[in-house]
Amino acid sequence: MIDNNISAQISQKFRFVSTLSMIAVVFIHAKFIMSRWNACMDTDTMMGRISDIVQFSISEMLCRLAVPLFFIISGFFMAYHNDGSIQTYINKVKSRVRSLLVPYLIFSVLWLVISMCTNRIEVRGIMDFILHIFVSPIPFQFWFLQHLMVLVLISILLYRLINHFAIPMMTILGIIYLLDSDIRTGFGGSLFYYGMGMNLCINPLKEHLGHKKTFICASAVMFVACVVVRFFEFNIDYILYGIANKIMIFFGVCWFMWWILLDTATFSTPKWLAMSSGTSFLIFCLHEPLLSFLKNMYLHTFSAQYEILVGYFILPLVAVLLCFIADHIVKRASLKLYKILTGGR
Repeated sequence: MIDNNISAQISQKFRFVSTLSMIAVVFIHAKFIMSRWNACMDTDTMMGRISDIVQFSISEMLCRLAVPLFFIISGFFMAYHNDGSIQTYINKVKSRVRSLLVPYLIFSVLWLVISMCTNRIEVRGIMDFILHIFVSPIPFQFWFLQHLMVLVLISILLYRLINHFAIPMMTILGIIYLLDSDIRTGFGGSLFYYGMGMNLCINPLKEHLGHKKTFICASAVMFVACVVVRFFEFNIDYILYGIANKIMIFFGVCWFMWWILLDTATFSTPKWLAMSSGTSFLIFCLHEPLLSFLKNMYLHTFSAQYEILVGYFILPLVAVLLCFIADHIVKRASLKLYKILTGGR
């Protein structure tokens, strides 16, 4: 088990990585490629090809480390100060009801009502309404919260299995992850990285996390391979591509966890990246479908390939700025409401 109280330095690193990951999630949803805006891309032109590879390299490769890091951090703190007892489990579930379930319900209903009022979606009956809340919420990034809530419910089982059978348990979870056909939002990946976070807290594997150069090199090789395949449009088996992508992500997040837990160099969060956990969570809840609205408006005016690439960088910054403004307004209007919306963060 990791030390009873993590250092202020490690705590600051966790917050920094969470903030960085939140910005990465916004850029994942900022892309025009591999989305319903894919028709605006013209990869037959040089500018279109450049735009495609830039968006792919950032949104589909580098930024894909963000969600696994969120699951690792969530699993780590679920195991932190956890003795595996029923009472501790109940206390932690109660805490997650406030921090996950309540904001999930509020924002799912809010975005659904907004979509209904703007005629973006038609809801036919109470059952359809319920399905849009619990199965396919309008903010599609809420799949993360759905997975996380399920993982919280089974966390006592995961904790006990990892505590007593760490190596075989993580091997099984790793195999499930590799076999999961969904390389983006599959539950196998969520389960694996959540378990990995718990394992790093319960059984700190310092000797395995010490090879930072190996992590960087392995992740970089898989990154370059996937980008080359994309650029030259090689016809490669989807399963092999998925495995390469997963290997890149795995070694990438291993480096981040090495840096958080083992790197002894002094670190201080850059001022321009310093934000509260409440602000970060509000960005998560608001940035999409807000970003979708901004992209639709942008494409009504701009359609050239270089303009699409410019929009790819500008629109997520605009979305984040609007989220900051909303954060400030709600916080000033009612701190109690702000706490409810951000799950007590």
